[in-house]
Amino acid sequence: MAVSGWVETVRDQKKIQFVILRDESGAVQLTYKRQGDEDATADTISGLAAGTFLTATGTLKHDERVKLGGLEVGLSGIEVAGAAIPETPIA
Repeated sequence: MAVSGWVETVRDQKKIQFVILRDESGAVQLTYKRQGDEDATADTISGLAAGTFLTATGTLKHDERVKLGGLEVGLSGIEVAGAAIPETPIA
């Protein structure tokens, strides 16, 4: 399946990464298990800023622990369509 939306939050842990992706209909949790030190997908996720627009592909999974309707997407691919600036300067 494929989902598109804006990055709300990123939780970057040692072995797994979580991204909350939001669009006008709601939010979904994306999960990605790191594959090792040279993992381009993990590096892309680590560099995501809130507000970045992306399309993620993966497998829909049911997990009662997920607070967003009990569903999550196990990532197999990610494509950044529009990167957000990590910090906006204050004038």
